[in-house]
Amino acid sequence: MPDFRHRLPRQHQRVYDRSNTIPAIPLRVTPLLAQATVSLAQALAWGQQPAIERLAQAVSSEICAALQVPPVRACACVAHARPAGAASCTASTAPAHSTTKSRYG
Repeated sequence: MPDFRHRLPRQHQRVYDRSNTIPAIPLRVTPLLAQATVSLAQALAWGQQPAIERLAQAVSSEICAALQVPPVRACACVAHARPAGAASCTASTAPAHSTTKSRYG
């Protein structure tokens, strides 16, 4: 990942530095999260946009519930110009109650 820390204001650098001290976040994997993750990988392999968006939302919702944080709205944009026909997916999140449009959806 490119080093962009120097571009952040000093207050945000401190937040960035604190977050980098957390090596992992324990996450209880529910059966729904496990199945949605497997299904998402399959949908990505086939570039199935509606399924990708639905499954990305399911994964996001399950992670937020497990972490006991407010839900987010997940959006996905599939690009098909990849080697050997493999799909690429870019995801974006916004607070579930947000009226802000994602740049992907």
